[in-house]
Amino acid sequence: MKLHAGPWTSTISVLNQHWNYPDALLQASAFQVQATTTGSTTAGSFPVPGEGPGCSTNGTLPKFAPCAFAANGMTNATLIDASGKAHFYSGYDILDFIVNNQIQTGAKRFPINLLAEFEENLDAKSHPLSATKGNPVLTNLGSQNKEYGADLSVGRTTEKNDFSFGYAWQRQEQDSVLASIAESDQRAPTNILQNRVYGNWKVRSNVLATVTWWYGRTLNTWLQNNAALYNNWGGFISTPVVTGKSTISTIGQQEPWLSRVQFDLIYTY
Repeated sequence: MKLHAGPWTSTISVLNQHWNYPDALLQASAFQVQATTTGSTTAGSFPVPGEGPGCSTNGTLPKFAPCAFAANGMTNATLIDASGKAHFYSGYDILDFIVNNQIQTGAKRFPINLLAEFEENLDAKSHPLSATKGNPVLTNLGSQNKEYGADLSVGRTTEKNDFSFGYAWQRQEQDSVLASIAESDQRAPTNILQNRVYGNWKVRSNVLATVTWWYGRTLNTWLQNNAALYNNWGGFISTPVVTGKSTISTIGQQEPWLSRVQFDLIYTY
């Protein structure tokens, strides 16, 4: 739906995305995850040809295919059944609201843009799992099923020598979206607080240069599969804190902010 009044235009969109059998993402083949090892829990692993990120293995997730497909890490809550197969703790029926506003300033190349987003996973569990041994349910916390985000920018990138700059903020709970397909450049796919400052320059009609400052951290380090404890390493020990692998020393500690600068040159054809 589009609304228009004077210099202001607002576009409102609603999306409902329901996933049938999402557990398939946790049971992908060696080919699907570009793994370099495969095997079974009884035979162990053995090398296979290939390159790539391989299995995404946090906590008790399988260390070789079939395993979790998530090159940027698996931060959703998961569990292992009696036969050793991995399953998502929550289902995924995602409702997504986006309101995109643009205000013309009188300078054609410098509109003001404001985007607001709210997501809710309607099929998430009522309480999350703990990162402590055995992953007990944290009954003192509610469902980790929401995402809030906002993006404010000035400018556009339509024609040669256009440029824009802006700031975006996001608070994304653990099971608000599937980690396998979430944004790969932020601190972690889910369970994060993320700030982003960016600038874009349209060098040519088909070339865009961008610079981005990412400043983020894990939202809740009490939760199972959180990036601060496993840091995409995937080891399995009685306590997941590993010197040199984790970014915190104890479960529940606030993770230090991760600051990164990213440069991209995007060519379209």
